[in-house]
Amino acid sequence: MSTIRTVVIFIAGLLPLIGSSQTIEDILLDNVGFSKIELLTKKDTITFLITKNDLKKPKPVIVFLQGSLPIPIIQNHQKTIFPFEIKPYVDLCHFVIIARKGVLIQGDYDENEKISDEYHQNNNLYYRVNQVDEVIHYLRKQEFVDKSKIYVIGHSEGYRVGAKLAENNTDIAKLVCMSADPFNRSTEMILRERIKCFDQKNDSISNQKIDDYIRNYENKEEYKKQNLQNINFMNWYSYESELAYKSLEKYNAPILVVYGTNDIGSTNNYLLPYLLPNADLTLKSYSDYGHNYEKEEFDKEGNQLENSWHWDDVFKDVSEWLLSE
Repeated sequence: MSTIRTVVIFIAGLLPLIGSSQTIEDILLDNVGFSKIELLTKKDTITFLITKNDLKKPKPVIVFLQGSLPIPIIQNHQKTIFPFEIKPYVDLCHFVIIARKGVLIQGDYDENEKISDEYHQNNNLYYRVNQVDEVIHYLRKQEFVDKSKIYVIGHSEGYRVGAKLAENNTDIAKLVCMSADPFNRSTEMILRERIKCFDQKNDSISNQKIDDYIRNYENKEEYKKQNLQNINFMNWYSYESELAYKSLEKYNAPILVVYGTNDIGSTNNYLLPYLLPNADLTLKSYSDYGHNYEKEEFDKEGNQLENSWHWDDVFKDVSEWLLSE
């Protein structure tokens, strides 16, 4: 682990005076109740946000690992930076969220906008794991952190980051993995194709895709040698090579796995009790919920209405599991 040289921050009590010099980012951070920390290591600068709640006594910390998209933590059109409401819990614990490398802290996400090379160069499992590891190492040194209650929640891609991070990691007291496949990305795609096979009279196209996914996995090391100069390749390789459940095998603390039954990419989580027979594992599924705990709604005539969203309900259950003794 790299050594922390300095921390440039504004924390409660050290906030700059509000005035004309305050940036939009400063105002938005203040409005959502967070402070920004820039953690300077030997080789990197890691930016993360932490709630500005009571720093006088040690409290648990929840580190939330978001998914794969290069989305700014603070989006201009939103009042919150988490997919769930944290206000009911800020007196109980601190919340931390880490910025994706090469992505602005504040802004709007546009999928058609060119993403920086810095993002692509660091958009892989190994960088994200090291990034979170550095943040946890920093948090353990802070007097306002209960070192025995550092919790990690990973959603979607964050599921895989959290699993890899937890390997033989005694700093993480509890781990929550949400809405992803417990193997790797290709097994998720294989499952999608296999489901198509049951609905098709001729499943040769889907079957060929499945064969291709398996072949790519088997030849991943050779592809690595051929693509060393491709800045996007390491993303595919890192998430293809590491099987999340194999990482979870090495973690000796409690694990909660959460998913919606209408999220095809999370279906294989039902296998975890068979794959991890010795783990301290709790499996929680939500009927009819999708990847982000959305639920399709219909009127009495069967016409589709707007989806209902249930992140807050799901997180209420997660928080109760995390904060229980």
